[in-house]
Amino acid sequence: MNRRKNIFIILSITTIIMLISCNNTETEHIENNYMDLIPEKDEKAYIQAKLIFYSLPSPVETAMIIETANVQYYEEVLNSTNKANSYLTTKEMAINLGVYSADLSYISIFEKRQATINYLVVTKKLAEKLNILDIVSDSTIQSIRKNILDKNKVYNIISETFMNSNAYLQENNRTETASFIVLGGWIEGLYISTQLVGDSIKNNPKLVQIIYEQRFSLDDLIGLLEIYKNNDDISVLLTSIKELKAIFNKMQEPISQEQFDLLSNKVKTIRNDFVK
Repeated sequence: MNRRKNIFIILSITTIIMLISCNNTETEHIENNYMDLIPEKDEKAYIQAKLIFYSLPSPVETAMIIETANVQYYEEVLNSTNKANSYLTTKEMAINLGVYSADLSYISIFEKRQATINYLVVTKKLAEKLNILDIVSDSTIQSIRKNILDKNKVYNIISETFMNSNAYLQENNRTETASFIVLGGWIEGLYISTQLVGDSIKNNPKLVQIIYEQRFSLDDLIGLLEIYKNNDDISVLLTSIKELKAIFNKMQEPISQEQFDLLSNKVKTIRNDFVK
């Protein structure tokens, strides 16, 4: 399978679009103004980070892959919206904005009206606390309510809404915050997927294979975090992510139950540390 067609960063489609999506004219205008203001070293890091962001898959690929994996809806795999107010630091809020965005995308696939609205509301709250302004307006929520039974329209509404934060993050040199959001979304997507496999890899061998292919997108994620490893919080997280990479490296096809369980447990540990 093409490495761009992966399920996990796709599951956090709203996060990805929030960070990197913008029409070409707007992007060119933002870059021209932004690049003149940052030191050469930071400029190189920014360009490298942007290239990684742009390597992520498109929204259209998301639903196709999830649906072909024959996954079902299980509310218990989601991070409870009741926890949203307990995230106080920038790191906690940004990571869990990514987590909730991944949850929101997973929910949207199954056209769960009330759950979609609930998770949209908590992403709005966290975005506001992070001063990512106006990415989810009241009119957006009403529009999703109106079109909830048309998942393609819901995807489009979410995508268009989260585009608006791209300029804000770039103009304010907040790429480290953006990296936390991407990390949270990626891990939550991987966690959801491993949980959907259940207690036996025989339940969904196709999904197991897709999970295994995430070793490629994990390389991109590590590359992104390496850019900002001088940030103490990112450095600690990078250690855990590299431990996950080591588990992937030891896996061989055909994937054994023991190998999968080791991977699944590590993902669960990282994710539970994020959402606690």
